[in-house]
Amino acid sequence: MMGRKICGINLYQFVTLGSVDVDSLEYISGQLQSELMQHMKNTEVVRRKRYVAFKYRITSVVMGASHLLDQNTPHQIITDNTR
Repeated sequence: MMGRKICGINLYQFVTLGSVDVDSLEYISGQLQSELMQHMKNTEVVRRKRYVAFKYRITSVVMGASHLLDQNTPHQIITDNTR
């Protein structure tokens, strides 16, 4: 029976050999925590890139719309009530 590997450690060997000691468990939990942190950091980087791309798209749409409105001043939809 092949054991399940987590962080390159065969858990079946740990259980069957009776070698599950505190140091081994701490090592496994530390490895899992570092992998989880790395995964979360990668996810955050991807999320940030998507947000920046989305923000850029929205900004370019707004800028393009305002540019079109500036070209068509007689037909301008937005009115400035401060004048």
